[in-house]
Amino acid sequence: MKFFGLCCGLMIVLFSCKKEAATTVQSQLEGIWKHHSDQTHTVFLEIGADSKGYIEYYENNTFKSDTQPRKWLIKNNVLYFGWLSGKEEKFSIDLNPSTATFEFIKQYDTIEAGHRYIVLNGSFYVE
Repeated sequence: MKFFGLCCGLMIVLFSCKKEAATTVQSQLEGIWKHHSDQTHTVFLEIGADSKGYIEYYENNTFKSDTQPRKWLIKNNVLYFGWLSGKEEKFSIDLNPSTATFEFIKQYDTIEAGHRYIVLNGSFYVE
């Protein structure tokens, strides 16, 4: 009986934590999204049609590091890079992908008219 209770508890936890493939939930997430965190640091998020992708880091336009390819997942409007995402690999979707109708500048990112952008964790990422 104790084993049955443990199994039921585990099933509840697993099903309540269900995340879905990002592009299955929102196909418009597919793309390569770029964000300048300051004058010298740039981050690229690649989300493929199959929800697989990676994160790349650049400093002074020079490649610094990247991640192993993983699946992008989504749950409750949060984008996760893999099943076990670290603090820097979770992104709250503040604004779904949109197309700019005019050019504007947000922090270190310039979003040109006609280009798609998304707001994650309060930061603008442009495609």
